[in-house]
Amino acid sequence: MVREISWTKNILIFEKCKDDLEREFYIRMTRKFGWTKNVLAIKIETNTYENTLLNQTKFNQTVSKEIRNQAKLAVKDEYTFDFLELGEEHSERELERALISKVEIFLRESNKPIGVASYRILSTLPQELRGILPSPEQIAQLLEGV
Repeated sequence: MVREISWTKNILIFEKCKDDLEREFYIRMTRKFGWTKNVLAIKIETNTYENTLLNQTKFNQTVSKEIRNQAKLAVKDEYTFDFLELGEEHSERELERALISKVEIFLRESNKPIGVASYRILSTLPQELRGILPSPEQIAQLLEGV
């Protein structure tokens, strides 16, 4: 199992985790979700292993089969990523790549400047900026072709 993730991640796990079961947990999760070294370090620092053990429940044994799906939906994460068309099981890296590709498409198709709520061209350039910046007329000429 150690061969299934990078040597750098193995070193991080072996340095930070003293328990064999904890090490195995982080190796398996890193492989399954494609965690980067930085994400793995954060997961270890935030005690993901301990939190996972504490959050294990007998949900499937306790909740009847008829209402199990409704109960899962009631506590499901509020973020819906259906538009990414990822499968039910996907890694964090796959989610990241899908999100970036959608944002990139949006930005390329957008013809408007981002982060500029409004602007106006002054009719005269303030005295302290004359000679340093182009005049409003020069800027207007440059923008005519855009």
